[in-house]
Amino acid sequence: KGGTILHEGKTTLHVLSPNGQVAFIHDVSVGLLRSDLTENSANYKAQTFLKEDSKAVQLAKCSPRGSFLVTWERHSGVNNLKVWESNNGTLLTSFSCKKATLTGLQWTHDEKFAFHLVTNEIHMYDANTWKRVGKVRCQGVSSFSLPSVKGVAPNIIVSKDAAEKYLLTVFTPGTKGKPSRVDLLRYPDRMGRESSTVS
Repeated sequence: KGGTILHEGKTTLHVLSPNGQVAFIHDVSVGLLRSDLTENSANYKAQTFLKEDSKAVQLAKCSPRGSFLVTWERHSGVNNLKVWESNNGTLLTSFSCKKATLTGLQWTHDEKFAFHLVTNEIHMYDANTWKRVGKVRCQGVSSFSLPSVKGVAPNIIVSKDAAEKYLLTVFTPGTKGKPSRVDLLRYPDRMGRESSTVS
């Protein structure tokens, strides 16, 4: 006993926002629910909030500042990796992702850009408009990583025009005669191996 009951039912997952003010709970009979945990909330009980059906959701995570929620459901021929506005449940964009993972879509620490892993490339999107603004070509890339918090030099680089640049690591598994490798890249300019280009 103890604590506060947010929801009772057949739940399959739950996610707490980075600032601890919101909990997202999935109930297979209802879909994804949202519970406001702030002091101003009169009722912590979880409420439905997504604008579209989310009963099939199997994975979920928040962006670094909690502005976005990304969900994954089993692939059925339509885009199944979905990005939602975490406050009002609006579906912002979606991608196709056959693997049960959320690591292929990551945000920069300030949520200005989102990076999406596809075959041999990482695509960059403006997180406000979801317009593609660039790509990095990395033959054989299987994963990448962005820091979820702002770093200090040399992890964060500011150019003379004060434009922020973002570091990411890229992993390519080994093949016959070639070892595995991890490259350090920088967006929006180029950094790392010759085969990696930013456009």
